[in-house]
Amino acid sequence: MKVSGLIGFAYTENTGHGVWKKVKTKKKYYIDINRVNWYNRDSQQTVNGTFTINNTLSILCNPFLLEHYTHIEWVEFNGTKWKVSSVDLEPPRIILSIGEPYASESK
Repeated sequence: MKVSGLIGFAYTENTGHGVWKKVKTKKKYYIDINRVNWYNRDSQQTVNGTFTINNTLSILCNPFLLEHYTHIEWVEFNGTKWKVSSVDLEPPRIILSIGEPYASESK
């Protein structure tokens, strides 16, 4: 299945004179969903448990993605942000594994 989605990056950038700042950005990519497994983990602390997926996503690399693939934090598609658990570089593509919903540190 092919979808269009956003990928969120967070990295530090040198602004000069030894000063570094944190940069957060998002970019739009076309994503191939390779494996789709959806499930609810049983939890006695919540009513419905924690919703988790076990998917791998394939994305065609561009120069920005090749330079910043180690700084990927989340992927958003179908209206939900998912935390990236692993990134494999397989040129000309990268393979992302996702699982839990992404919870931003600053809400």
